[in-house]
Amino acid sequence: MAMGISGQRRAIDGLIAVMLDSGAGRTLCGTESVDLRTRTFAAWGIALLCQRSDDVRLQLRALAGLQTALLDETGDALDLRVAIVHALGRLPVDAGSEKGRARAVHRLEMLEAVAVDEDESPLVRAHASAAVATMLSSAGAGPGVDDFRASFRKAWLTALTDGKAGSADQRAAVLAPGGGGGQGAAG
Repeated sequence: MAMGISGQRRAIDGLIAVMLDSGAGRTLCGTESVDLRTRTFAAWGIALLCQRSDDVRLQLRALAGLQTALLDETGDALDLRVAIVHALGRLPVDAGSEKGRARAVHRLEMLEAVAVDEDESPLVRAHASAAVATMLSSAGAGPGVDDFRASFRKAWLTALTDGKAGSADQRAAVLAPGGGGGQGAAG
């Protein structure tokens, strides 16, 4: 995480390697496998590094690594999955360009898929919803983002009223300004 806090752009590849428990990550850590806590801190470090930079290439590398980790990690790695979804939600949103909005909508769709996945841990689902709200509150307005905001709000309201939402889902909707139930940017 310190590598992310440092703001040194060259740290991105090492953070991704550690988060993914790749050969390069193991070499950096000097271990046969990178422990879950270190991988989780690497995901948070990626988010911190990207929040401090407007370098689109850096953010695209981070997005690719986080997406790979999100798709690869399942099961008991709850802390890591929570860190990954929050990192995805905290990457800067460039709503001022069509490409930036498209990237934001892609991330929102990934996070929504986690938030509504009934096979996913309720804890991770709730954090994915909070990550969506974080993104929506910083995304501004624009085609795609506005449509996603409306569809996400509708999906959340439906989930909350049809009796299928668990307590973690309900808490996430209440705590998610701009997402499901709060006022925030979408209100």
